[in-house]
Amino acid sequence: MGYNIYYINPAIKSDMLQPTEIKVFLVFNIPNHPRDIVAFAAKSLNVTRTTIHRHMNALIKQQKVSRTGTTKQTNYYLTNQRNRTYTFTMNSKLKEDIVWNEDLKPQLIGVNNNIRDIIQYGFTEIFNNVLDHAFATNIIVSINWEGEMIRLAVEDNGVGVFERLNRVFHYKDNRETLLQLSKGKLTTDPVNHTGEGLFFTSRVFDYFYLTANGLCFFRNNKELDWAVESVPLKKGTQVLMEISQNSTRRTTEIFSKYTENFEFSKTDLLVDLSQFAGERLISRSQAKRLFTEIEPFTSVTLDFAKVAIVGQGFVDEVFRVYPAKNKNIKINYINANDDVTFMIKRSLP
Repeated sequence: MGYNIYYINPAIKSDMLQPTEIKVFLVFNIPNHPRDIVAFAAKSLNVTRTTIHRHMNALIKQQKVSRTGTTKQTNYYLTNQRNRTYTFTMNSKLKEDIVWNEDLKPQLIGVNNNIRDIIQYGFTEIFNNVLDHAFATNIIVSINWEGEMIRLAVEDNGVGVFERLNRVFHYKDNRETLLQLSKGKLTTDPVNHTGEGLFFTSRVFDYFYLTANGLCFFRNNKELDWAVESVPLKKGTQVLMEISQNSTRRTTEIFSKYTENFEFSKTDLLVDLSQFAGERLISRSQAKRLFTEIEPFTSVTLDFAKVAIVGQGFVDEVFRVYPAKNKNIKINYINANDDVTFMIKRSLP
């Protein structure tokens, strides 16, 4: 690979070696010994494996080295070896599966199967969305290793996902667009797409960021937290996905959570997304906005996190009127504070 082995004078006793010398030896020799670097270094330097592991962990903490796999399958890489950025020009031959197999998959050798499956799923879904919907001319894909975290980003220079949906569905506020998109079945091309890709991608990673048209939506799936922020306008859509190599997440586990009889029939809604700037959830019209296009689902869980107060008309529409008209849809709720819980229970039939 074009790297020279860094030798240390064998006349120098192991107890005279400086930590910097050991780390330099490791950095020089990792490219040629990704699998056996610990054994190779311990023998070459006449030190214990424990000593090598200690210095290797320090290099990982400094983000100079990345590690994949466990026990006998462990591989070590220089971080700058593995970080990659690819730029693609839009054309009819550009396909997500080809990019995955030729460019990204080789960078994930040694990564646990569940992590590789998650990265493959997220990448192919987002990349395909860009190809089919973004009206972009370029796509930039980057994969970066930061300690134990793998960060995947897909960025395009198209119209932006919220603007694209607004043109078709005539939404008037990007938060409303995000609300409808987050339900899981919104698509501008129902013949060729289900609308599920972004829904599940935003849930399988540890951290997920969607930025477009002056709005950034963030999900922290480790702590079950989320945020929406206004950001400076920038052309196109940027999707950033992060996952720890140590994660036990599996795509099937996330799919099964929202599936019944092999159908995507369950969803959860962040109620606060239906609350526009300066609004409080008071009216029946706000409740109707929340429930737009949920008929394809049989179970809907309303997440009241970050909602401070609700009005009688809103909760009556949500928990009494709508269920009475749509008996096939089960409405649940979570994360309601005491005031909201009181209003909900007061409205229940």
